[in-house]
Amino acid sequence: MLVDQNHSRRWLWGFAIFVALITSLPYLVGYMNAGAEQAYSGFVIGVEDGNSYIAKMLSGTAGDWLFRTPYTAVEQKGSLAFLPYLLLGKLAGGEAVHTQLVGLFHLFRVIGCFLFVFSTFDFCRIFLEDLWLQRWGTVLATFGGGLGWLAILGLKTGGYEQLPLEFYSPESFGFLGVFSLPHLALARALLLWGLAGFLAPLKSKPFLQGARAGLLWLLLGFMQPLTIVTGWAVLGASIALRFVQIWLRRTEKGWHTDVLADWHGRLKVAAGMVFVSSPMVLYNFLAFSLDPFLKGWSQQNLILSPPPGDYLLAYGLVLPFAVLGAVRAWKTGRWQFSVLNAWLIVFPFLAYFPYPLQRRLPEGVWVAWIILGLTGIEALRRRWQKPALAVVASGMLTTLIFYVGSLWTITSQAAPLFLPKAEVNAYAFLAENAPAFSTVLTSYKNGNSLPAWSPMRVVIGHGPESVDLAALQPQVEAFFASPGNDSGKIEFLTQFGVGYILFGPDEKKQGAWDPAKSTFLREVYAQDGYAIYQVENSPQP
Repeated sequence: MLVDQNHSRRWLWGFAIFVALITSLPYLVGYMNAGAEQAYSGFVIGVEDGNSYIAKMLSGTAGDWLFRTPYTAVEQKGSLAFLPYLLLGKLAGGEAVHTQLVGLFHLFRVIGCFLFVFSTFDFCRIFLEDLWLQRWGTVLATFGGGLGWLAILGLKTGGYEQLPLEFYSPESFGFLGVFSLPHLALARALLLWGLAGFLAPLKSKPFLQGARAGLLWLLLGFMQPLTIVTGWAVLGASIALRFVQIWLRRTEKGWHTDVLADWHGRLKVAAGMVFVSSPMVLYNFLAFSLDPFLKGWSQQNLILSPPPGDYLLAYGLVLPFAVLGAVRAWKTGRWQFSVLNAWLIVFPFLAYFPYPLQRRLPEGVWVAWIILGLTGIEALRRRWQKPALAVVASGMLTTLIFYVGSLWTITSQAAPLFLPKAEVNAYAFLAENAPAFSTVLTSYKNGNSLPAWSPMRVVIGHGPESVDLAALQPQVEAFFASPGNDSGKIEFLTQFGVGYILFGPDEKKQGAWDPAKSTFLREVYAQDGYAIYQVENSPQP
């Protein structure tokens, strides 16, 4: 037994190292491919959001302890959102700060890879007795996918940009989290370990047992507070489903008062978990309800679920085996499976709950699909088990296609993955010469990258975080497009407390305005097609 345990640990560490290495390779290729006239953003996909994470870290480097997005000039009180990124920023300083921050981001991501793998394996062990199934559960939860590979045959979906769910929804699968979103990978790990605490053998004081597990979810609140609500929903549904099972089988032999006593104990464990983890949920609810900026941000931060057909394609390979596994688990009466069965029952209600971030709510359900699918495969005759497993494992083809596509993209040296060195030099000038958190007017494109390289604020630059973006973007474009109307420009700059204007190739594309002819501007930087103008007598935020 000890030999088996040692072998299992070696496999687990080896797989975690493999995940960390394989997901890091495209980023290393990106750094190697940066030419003499280019700078690498540090990302392969989701560059706009990636820049925003580095910008949050840079805000921490520059002194912020509370989250205030640099992608708006609107006044902000600050909140506890994105605290891990602000704290990581405190570790950087001196020269090459952007490189340090990107390195810290990926160190955070690698840590997330390990915790993601370990927690998934621990969770699989609760339900799957055979070691080979535990390992397959961990592999499929990390690299598995569905029928999204049909996209290469021309299949279009109804979701985001008609892409398969595996390509854009980290909460629906596993790979995107370990590949690009460390806080979501850690959130998944804490969610699963918290549920494992709920499923652990009952102790003499179940409420305190739940309180200890709830501490994991309290920490989860700093990664992704909405995932706590998902955990609560799964707890509530599993307790209700277990009660139904007890009631329906109350007359069967072997079902007696001890089963009901265990149910009461689980209810107390759940109460302890909810009690301890609730402060972060309550804080975020009040903050986003009462703070004008956060309220405006949440109103335009829409992450909606795709049509049901997209989920059917996503989970179609594992679906028949998961249904078989759920039925088998119900018949055997193993109470632990109430969590997985309940998770699938509440899945559609979470996915289509009328909430702007509804797609985030089914976080982690992929693990439930996989474990129940493997349970169903285990119920098949031995000769059918490997073919059935091959069917489910074929979903990894979608992940492979996505991964190869990422490698191809990073070798193309295309924007926005790479920036001109001239642009980065202009950002560096602002970092060295402008007061921290000054407001800079730029185009939307440069407004997204600037705060990742210089601790400045911009008027627009990020979809959700730039409040009133739909109204402001045309105004910014008109500012750069119209050659005259100095009084209108001064009014706009004063309204948003703009201290500097970045004028590069992207701003020049907007129209015929020549800032050098404006009497209210003073040129402070001009090099390689980029100019920076300081606004004279403009109030600072």
